[in-house]
Order: sequence, then structure tokens, then C-alpha cells
Amino acid sequence: GFVCESDETALGVIAALKDRGYKIPEDFSVVGYDGLPGISKMLTTIVQDTDKIAAKAASMLELAMLGEQPVGAVVPITLKLGQST
Repeated sequence: GFVCESDETALGVIAALKDRGYKIPEDFSVVGYDGLPGISKMLTTIVQDTDKIAAKAASMLELAMLGEQPVGAVVPITLKLGQST
């Protein structure tokens, strides 16, 4: 199977595999990353909460500007199952 760094790449991988006669997901599973709207039924993808990421980044930047040491943060992700796995 394939785990791709973006949904766009995953869609390209699916197209290339289909061009070569492979069936998705029977022959290969493909997972994207980004959770682009409108393709979630077709593609299994990892979705990031960009609002939470932006809020954490702004908070860390504010701490750094105040001379404090920002603490790393983990923002959970979600796996949205589609037809590619």
C-alpha cells in the first residue's frame, strides 16, 4: 500500500495504479493526508485540525515574543476512511 504526504499525491498514485490496471483497494490501499473537502468518500485520508494547529502556533509565538520558552504541543489527527483502503 501507499501512505502519501498529501491528498493530491494520493489521487495521483491512484490514477497511476488504475492506468496500469490495478484495482483500488483490492490490489493496493492508498492513504492521503490533509482531508481535502469533497474527496473524503473516495480517499482514506488523515485529517488535521488546522484551526487548533494555528491556535497552538500563535500561542507558542506569543510566548517566544514575551521571552518565554514555548512548550511543544501535539494536536490529534483523525483517520477518515474512504474507498481507497
